[in-house]
Amino acid sequence: MAKLEHNHKGHRQRLKKQMMDTDLTSYASHNLLEALLFYSIPQVDTNNIAHELLKHFGSISGVLNATHDQLCSVVGIKDNTALLIKLISELTKRYWSEQENVQMNSTFDSVGKIAGFLINKYIGFDKEQAFIMYLDDNLRLIDCERLSQGQINSVNINKRELVSKVIKYNATNVIISHNHPFSDTNPSPTDFATTTDLKSFLEAVDVKLMDHIIVSGRKFSSMKQLGLM
Repeated sequence: MAKLEHNHKGHRQRLKKQMMDTDLTSYASHNLLEALLFYSIPQVDTNNIAHELLKHFGSISGVLNATHDQLCSVVGIKDNTALLIKLISELTKRYWSEQENVQMNSTFDSVGKIAGFLINKYIGFDKEQAFIMYLDDNLRLIDCERLSQGQINSVNINKRELVSKVIKYNATNVIISHNHPFSDTNPSPTDFATTTDLKSFLEAVDVKLMDHIIVSGRKFSSMKQLGLM
């Protein structure tokens, strides 16, 4: 990566020009964050603030996932900058959402394809969320929607509503997923019990529960692959 100069007159202009002329993937995260902060923090060394944000939240994803108030707790960050960062976070989510639309006609015939699609659903969530994918006979995606917030279990999944959606979409295959925001992807006893219960319930209406995917960051586990369903 090109060396960057700091604390010199004209540094912002030089860095902007440098970034316009080179591939942004070659820059460290703190450099990209530093340049972003130019647009909301005038006449201040934003390199130090960028380092402080990354130190405080641990990563770029941590910065983007932080709440407005959490961002403002960092020295140098005020309302305008916190809003700018939250706008970037929301735009990122919408980008991935639009990318998902491209996959709507894809065939989800492997765990890799399924997990790759679902991982992006959990960007920005710091609480447990549950999503369900409805697929047809050819394993093409019909729809994907959020089922619930909080720990996934048989209680907070409305089975009657689930069946109505299966009928509405004429789905013959279903995949459920949820995230572990701050832990590994190992299934819990509740995860196993929920999967077993839903599998039996869906089989009674002639629908196959293909898998239960557990996501944590960019990692995942498949309960089918683990032999737990």
